[in-house]
Amino acid sequence: MVNTLNTQSRIGRIGRIRRIRARAGGGGGLAFFPAACRAAGIPEPVAEYCFHPLRRWRLDWAWPDRRLALEIEGGVWTRGRHTRGAGFLADMEKYNHLALAGWRLLRCTPEEFRSLWVIGLLGEALRGRTHA
Repeated sequence: MVNTLNTQSRIGRIGRIRRIRARAGGGGGLAFFPAACRAAGIPEPVAEYCFHPLRRWRLDWAWPDRRLALEIEGGVWTRGRHTRGAGFLADMEKYNHLALAGWRLLRCTPEEFRSLWVIGLLGEALRGRTHA
């Protein structure tokens, strides 16, 4: 019975997230994300969070009190900035400093970001679940 209630609750949250995304213009942009997080019971993230005191690095989305970051990696199939040499190396430097500062990093493509998949992943990370 508990599993059925959890499934029904999850389906209700997914429906709310889809409605929020539709009201925000179909989910193509970033505007839907904080509201989608709230609808899923995830704390609202901070956009463009600067985590390093000396560098101008920004995180696409962050939960600073939980030291959790989400980066959206665009251009995966089109040789975008994140997949070409200099951009890839710059991202490695940023991500290594993020790890040294004690942060956890989740990465996704724009397609994954617009889908409900990333919301589920964030929920697991914020609940402290691991897949060891």
